[in-house]
Amino acid sequence: MELGARYNGFSLSEQPPTVAAAIERIGQAADTSYIETEELSSALSASFAEPMRESAQFASVVRGVLRYRVLKRVQQEMTRDELSKKKTLLDSLERSELEAKRIEQYLNRTGPNSGGTKPRSQSTSSAISSEGGNGPVMSADSGFSSTHDDSMSSLPGSQIGGLKRSDPSVPGSPAHRKTSSGTFVANKIFGRISHAIHGFADVDPERTRRDQIGKTKESLIQLEQALEVSEKDVKDASAGVLNDLKRFQKDKEADLRRYMVAYARCHLDWARKNLETWTEAKDEVDKIVAR
Repeated sequence: MELGARYNGFSLSEQPPTVAAAIERIGQAADTSYIETEELSSALSASFAEPMRESAQFASVVRGVLRYRVLKRVQQEMTRDELSKKKTLLDSLERSELEAKRIEQYLNRTGPNSGGTKPRSQSTSSAISSEGGNGPVMSADSGFSSTHDDSMSSLPGSQIGGLKRSDPSVPGSPAHRKTSSGTFVANKIFGRISHAIHGFADVDPERTRRDQIGKTKESLIQLEQALEVSEKDVKDASAGVLNDLKRFQKDKEADLRRYMVAYARCHLDWARKNLETWTEAKDEVDKIVAR
């Protein structure tokens, strides 16, 4: 705008009419070019830049749909891997169960061969019962009863009395009280230890193994159902994304063609108007007669 005003002011100072008219016409052409350039900018913003921005936003939506399909595919692969791990675990547990059954059958077959040890255990229990009923009385074939009686009879009365007073089996003796208190503390400590051990030790491994097999089978059923659902989701998502991409590609090709045509038309109009204006200015300049 300033350039056109300068040319117009400069034309007023010229005396020859042809020179003044040519300079004025150049100023008008400069003003027209400035105005047409502003119109070109507005036309490009309305018919090219804004539609391209909307197209880019729609493309981000398509990327989100593609991301959803990728996530569904990843979910399917993770479910398949977890299902494979559970199948491997179930096979291992079933093999362990078969091994345990074979060992149990073998032990049941070899169990009757250990019956020869029963008389010995009965004699041992009878000896223990006789000992509990009559105090320090040994069995007849042990050879310790008479010797013990002779040694006890050879001791003086005071020594026998001292032994009786210090005998832990006597309820009133200090040794008995000391032994009973120590036994109580030991039982209390070992009771806590055994309770802690039973807390984390596997008391019934067979039942635990069977429970684990049942839980693994339930997990397999749930994972198989989840895999079917995820495969269906991936299939539906793939079909939907493919249709959306085809429609998006078709629409965007038509839109891009329309945008580029509008872009070219704006430039053509701008160039045509500027060409006419500057052609008229050139004609005025050609009318100047050189002296």
